[in-house]
Amino acid sequence: MCISAWSAAASPLKAMQILAADLGVAPYVTFTGRVPDEQMLEMLNTADVCVNPDIANEMNDKSTMNKVMEYMALGKPIVQFDLTEGRFSAQQSSLYARPNDALDLGDQLIDLLDDPQRREQMGRDSVASGCSTNCNGATKRRN
Repeated sequence: MCISAWSAAASPLKAMQILAADLGVAPYVTFTGRVPDEQMLEMLNTADVCVNPDIANEMNDKSTMNKVMEYMALGKPIVQFDLTEGRFSAQQSSLYARPNDALDLGDQLIDLLDDPQRREQMGRDSVASGCSTNCNGATKRRN
């Protein structure tokens, strides 16, 4: 994600860093900003589950985010809010939380993290669904 701000006081990035510190999770969170594609792929390949936290609104309900297709091409299971286009694209390779319900999104994420066999199956479904929907060979999965 690329965030630009006119001042540190108004920076959404700074606000997120403060929130992470307040919640006691700062040691576990890395705020990278925009990174080169190769570095992004290296980071994504370390993930057990990928999350699409885009909120339900008119645009997001009708759009498939690039990150969803990237997650699928890498064989990653996904957790996201239940949006029309997100469900159409990810199909069975995603768990779906009630729209804009952050607690349900967290519960879905925890359920998936606690179930390695389900994650593996969803990852296989991800590659199959993603490649049949939009596979251009630009991404590489590392085992």
